[in-house]
Amino acid sequence: MMTGRRFMRRFSTPNVGNSYPKHIISDGLLFTELPEDVIVLVLSYLDSRSLCRLCQVCKLLQKICEQACVWKKWTKRLTICSNGCDLSNKKSDVNNIFNNLSLKDQCRIGFNWANGSTEIRTVMRYHVRQLPCLSRDDQYIWISSRSSICCFRQQPNSTLREIRRRRLQGVHHEDVSKFKARDDLVVSGGSDGSISCWNGITGNRLFHRPASYGHRDDVSCIDIRKNIIISGSRDKAIKVWSINRADNDNLVHTIGASDRMWSVAISNDLSCFAGGTGGHNPTPPLRLWDIDTGQLQQILSSEESRNGAGVLDLHFENPQNLWSCGYDACTRLWDTRTGTCVINWEDPYDTTIYCLEPCGPYGIVCGTSMYGVVRLWDKRYTKSVQMFYTMDKSGSSTPVYSILANPRHLYVALDKCIRLVNFDVFGSHAKNNNIAF
Repeated sequence: MMTGRRFMRRFSTPNVGNSYPKHIISDGLLFTELPEDVIVLVLSYLDSRSLCRLCQVCKLLQKICEQACVWKKWTKRLTICSNGCDLSNKKSDVNNIFNNLSLKDQCRIGFNWANGSTEIRTVMRYHVRQLPCLSRDDQYIWISSRSSICCFRQQPNSTLREIRRRRLQGVHHEDVSKFKARDDLVVSGGSDGSISCWNGITGNRLFHRPASYGHRDDVSCIDIRKNIIISGSRDKAIKVWSINRADNDNLVHTIGASDRMWSVAISNDLSCFAGGTGGHNPTPPLRLWDIDTGQLQQILSSEESRNGAGVLDLHFENPQNLWSCGYDACTRLWDTRTGTCVINWEDPYDTTIYCLEPCGPYGIVCGTSMYGVVRLWDKRYTKSVQMFYTMDKSGSSTPVYSILANPRHLYVALDKCIRLVNFDVFGSHAKNNNIAF
């Protein structure tokens, strides 16, 4: 590593030769007098810490060091980087803010993810223990609390401000077990087995199906995309609903799963949906069904699958790639074209993976079942990149029930609070001082 003065001194005494003019030989050639493209080439051999120190030498070097071409190579090495981070909701304000940052600041945030340099604080606290659920649409963050679903706007300082006029109260007679917000629609399933769909902008209820018409047990999973809703329950049934049906009967299909349902996910092209069960033999833990016909399309199985290894969360990255996690402490990426597992990560401490969330083109964030631990994985590596402890000062062990991830922030839902992990920090404000900036 080279300081600014040593760096300037090295280039201040060139080799004497006939090709140099006399005034250059006598006065010496400064590093800042080199052509800009030559300076950029020299800077490409420096590490990130040396680049940041070189920014403090003079205004010229600061201007050159902040150019995108200097930091371009680091975006290929970092798990959370720029190149237009591929968030599931590209219209979100958070994604636009990150893309508007300079490439240097984007690399700073990526180094904070890799080195665990964060600022963690509580943004919401519950009086009693709950099983909170988080979801996000194009503009707002939705959080369930007992029988209500609250709408929040993210403030510039990363805190959450509730929009009370958008709160969905009295959604179900009992608590909200699962819900999903997407495309300005909010669909929820209650502990009493009822299903409700709301317009997220106006707050009007589009339809409601009570427990007698919905599920016989609590709704353990639900998903919505366009006008299709998929719900699963512990009553071993999957139901396909349509919002745009002319008659009052919104139910399209009822599918027997032969095992309790834990997770569902609709593919991006609306051709099929995936369902994860409890994994009790002989029922496969992960299957694909056709949405139009309701027929079983494919069984996704792995040789490492154990009895009772239920699938707790699913996410379609695209119509060909499906992420899954569950009780077997493994996070897997499936190729739906061949039905094979192409990536398999096992938690080092053999803890259950409750939820997962893609972040950027390479990153996958997973919430575990003990001490609020969240792990960051990279598709290009076999070991986890970083681990974050998000539990509060009480120190009690709590699972991570739900997470929302974007390049700058990570929201973690614990049993008694919602924790914010802020990665857009500098060295003096970071929890871990071992950072690259």
